[in-house]
Amino acid sequence: VDVLSFGGTKNGCWCAEALVFFRPELAKQLPFIRKRAAQLFSKTRFIASQFHAYLRDDLWIRLAEHANSMCDRLASGLRRANAIEIAWTHQSNELFVVMDNRLALALQSNGAHFYAWPTPSSLASQISEGHGVYRLVTSFSTDPSDVDQFVTLANKIHVE
Repeated sequence: VDVLSFGGTKNGCWCAEALVFFRPELAKQLPFIRKRAAQLFSKTRFIASQFHAYLRDDLWIRLAEHANSMCDRLASGLRRANAIEIAWTHQSNELFVVMDNRLALALQSNGAHFYAWPTPSSLASQISEGHGVYRLVTSFSTDPSDVDQFVTLANKIHVE
């Protein structure tokens, strides 16, 4: 790997992303590539300054660990829900599930926020009609009570 993308935006930073070059000679053209791709904020030093606090005392790791543990909590709670099936093992803060589309609508109408996900062809034959794949995401700011409330609601709603 010559370049690593290190993102902070989805882990507590505002608009802060970094590229780490393991071969510095590859970075020489980056300022021009960014301009050409219209990816240039004015005053980026203010955005980049977030990394000072983000990297200090392993804050970035603690935030990511929290998001991942909230996803573990969500997966554990949903494994007990009869109406929701975990599509595949999660490894981070994203959980993909299969559920009845009517249940998804009912959860969303009760305030839950998540997204329908395109069904992979490898999973299509295993999904019942009227069901879909959904992407659930936890974050650095997810409260355990929010996870518990979602699980409780998922277990309470019955679709016929």
